[in-house]
Amino acid sequence: MVTRPTPAKAFAVGYSDVAKEKEARDPYAFLPFSAWPRNCLGMRLAMLELKFALAKALQEFRFVTYEKTEIPVRIKTTTGNQIEGDVWLRVEARSQEA
Repeated sequence: MVTRPTPAKAFAVGYSDVAKEKEARDPYAFLPFSAWPRNCLGMRLAMLELKFALAKALQEFRFVTYEKTEIPVRIKTTTGNQIEGDVWLRVEARSQEA
């Protein structure tokens, strides 16, 4: 017959050194979805699907600046380029004529 200790005793014994063990453990020891650059295989499929969807949207629609957009657009150069203010776009269906 298996006897179990009281919950308070089991917690104190079973989890007292969890933080120390976690610090000592290799960060790549258990990664169910992996880590960069060995990341999830589904990510590449998702990126491919996103590119196809964007290409299809660009084929079927035109993206035109709306009257509210200030031209020329001011670009703030930081670590990555950012647009100052808002950019308003109007989406128009492309004609089916080739």
